[in-house]
Amino acid sequence: MRYFPIFVMITIILMGCDNRNSSSSGNSHDITQTQSSDTVKAPANFGDFSFVPPDDWVSVPPDRKKTLVILLVGGSPRQDPEAMIKIDVGKPVEPSAEGTAKAFAASNQGKISPDTLDFDGEPGILVTTSSTSMQIPSHVVSIYRNGKIYLVMGVSNGKTSVSNALESIRTSWKWND
Repeated sequence: MRYFPIFVMITIILMGCDNRNSSSSGNSHDITQTQSSDTVKAPANFGDFSFVPPDDWVSVPPDRKKTLVILLVGGSPRQDPEAMIKIDVGKPVEPSAEGTAKAFAASNQGKISPDTLDFDGEPGILVTTSSTSMQIPSHVVSIYRNGKIYLVMGVSNGKTSVSNALESIRTSWKWND
């Protein structure tokens, strides 16, 4: 489990979170995306939300209750991947998505984007860092919804960018209400 230190700061932000949505409603929204080979990928349902996983990214089972999604690219699962996207959900410590973003940015020399990102109608606050190691996320999006915080985090060893994969996730994201 070599990537646990990567998210130490995120774990601090989510201390005490145990509020994972256990309902997997059957309302899988119709999310389709045409790929270059004209195939249609179906969305993956993660309980509270669904999205179309990016091409070439492999889903591995989450290892913690608060983690809903772990996607890897390069390497083998759980062993030296080139990049990882992790989505955690929990009870917020900060009073807003902006507060969570500011706390992460302050402790990691990050920059908060002036523009919010739309996650199916919910604003996401993007923080970027100059990290090119698997120790600190290069991208963190903080989303508050229904009393929960959703943290969409991307890390990379510098060989693979997570930007396009995060944008692919964002544009196909649907809340499962």
